[in-house]
Amino acid sequence: MILHRVRIAKNLLGDLYLAKVGKSLGTIVFLGGLPSYMHRSKFGESLAELGFNVLQPFYYGSWVSGGNFSAKNCRKTVLDCLRALESKKSVFDLYAKENLPLAVERIFLGGISFGTNVIQSLKTPNNVSKIFLVSAVPLFKKSYMEKIKLDGVKLADFMRRGFPNVYRTKDWRELEKEFSGNGKIFSNFRAKPSLITTYQGENDKISPQAIRECLGNENISIKIHEIKGAGHALNEFNEDLLANIVAKDLI
Repeated sequence: MILHRVRIAKNLLGDLYLAKVGKSLGTIVFLGGLPSYMHRSKFGESLAELGFNVLQPFYYGSWVSGGNFSAKNCRKTVLDCLRALESKKSVFDLYAKENLPLAVERIFLGGISFGTNVIQSLKTPNNVSKIFLVSAVPLFKKSYMEKIKLDGVKLADFMRRGFPNVYRTKDWRELEKEFSGNGKIFSNFRAKPSLITTYQGENDKISPQAIRECLGNENISIKIHEIKGAGHALNEFNEDLLANIVAKDLI
């Protein structure tokens, strides 16, 4: 399967897997974790085999997209991508030098790890049919995030190690607050709960039970699936199996 490097909007690039079978079942905008690795995704390929276009935009301030990386610009990445799809109904293939039409009658919004926070903090746009979260990280739950340690350090300290080498940032202090659950963007849950399904690996550091506790209050009622044998990263899932489960829920 060809992985297309595409321009979505000005200064916003992404990777695209085109649906293989007949008429597309819709287009998935999928937000990666941190850092956003630019390599083939078996998950993306499998969803394309099942009939979905899968478009992964690269956050502003990352390797190839313009601008600076910030919580606000992460949300802007999503909004600009959705607006461009709605208005142009296509993306531009940088290598083939041609527009690739995309089905936009049904647009799905998905994300993994950090990408789930961007989705959770965003008031769900009207053109999004359904949302799915893989390996959700509840940055909006400060009391819980203070307990999370990676390599023995808090999430903000862990992220500090690699950020300067991967993203362009103007103000690390703002991001540090966001990763600590003290920021203005990721500390607020704004997404539409009725559209959301979550998939959490049973071996994830943030367990399915923790997600139930963080999301299971009277205002947020979200479907949560525990995936047996899975961890946190996509390569810690059976990606074919995950794609099939997600596809059934989207259809």
